This record gives sequence, structure tokens and C-alpha cells, in this order.
Amino acid sequence: MQSAPGFTNNPAHKIVISLSSKRCHIFCDDQLIASTENALELDESGYATRYYIPLSDCTQSFFVPSDHTTYCPFKGHARYWSLMVGGRKIKNAVWGYDAPFNECAALKDHVCFYTELEGFDLRAD
Repeated sequence: MQSAPGFTNNPAHKIVISLSSKRCHIFCDDQLIASTENALELDESGYATRYYIPLSDCTQSFFVPSDHTTYCPFKGHARYWSLMVGGRKIKNAVWGYDAPFNECAALKDHVCFYTELEGFDLRAD
């Protein structure tokens, strides 16, 4: 593991990762995709709170590996999955960090969903 270069170049940027006190349910087209009491809340400067769900609490049979990747100088390299739900494929709807930078190491083995996409519903209670 290594330190995130983003914090060296932009020390004012903040990322706070904490265990959520909420139970999170992710639905897509009314199909339950994930449910957990162990979500991580990620609060990052300039962005809305994101919930990272343990991969083990997701129904991975809906996941289709994608070739899409992105890079964040604060979190690391992300890989993506599309979702196949009820015959509908939602491209690159889920991402995770296999080897996040040290400052975001808690994200390992967790995934996040683009819940703002049509058909998604995040319920956190």
C-alpha cells in the first residue's frame, strides 16, 4: 500500500470514512441488490456523502465485470461492474478499490453504487 499523492498536492482536501450508524439497502428496479448494517460513510470535500457497502453484503450475481476503470489521486484505482437486473444492463453502476491508498484503506472489499441513476433507490435508516 502507498500514500495518496492527492493529499500531498492538495492538503486542504478532506476525506472522512466512518462506520455508518444506518442500515443501508440498495434497490435497482425494485430488486434488492445489497443490504448491510456495516456500510461505510465517505464524506469528501465537494461531494455528497457516499455509502460503501461490503462486497460480501451484495448480491454479486447481478454484477457483470466491466473494463471501465478510473483513478482518484486520493483513493486510488477503481474498477467497475455493470448491473444486470431484470434483463436491463446498467453500465458501470458499481465501483470499488482493490488496493486503495493508505488513507482510504477502509474501502478495500467495499463497493459503491451510482444511486443517482434511474431505477436506483438507496434507503438508509
